[in-house]
Amino acid sequence: MQKNAPTRELAEKYVDTVLARADANTDANDLLFYVNASRNYDPSPRLTSDNTAGALINSADDYINPPELALHRRW
Repeated sequence: MQKNAPTRELAEKYVDTVLARADANTDANDLLFYVNASRNYDPSPRLTSDNTAGALINSADDYINPPELALHRRW
């Protein structure tokens, strides 16, 4: 993505395009399902059984689990 949108302006244009396309093709009920699916998701039971490396990135603009709700866990 950095090669295709190396500047902030191009990156924002890319995001706007992707979101507009997603909005046009996503049913409201599907969006509710997507958001609800993440509400109670807890990967911790399987974290010790998987050898895959991963990273958790906390974002201040995370609308599903915003930092002010203090829902973020340390694994």
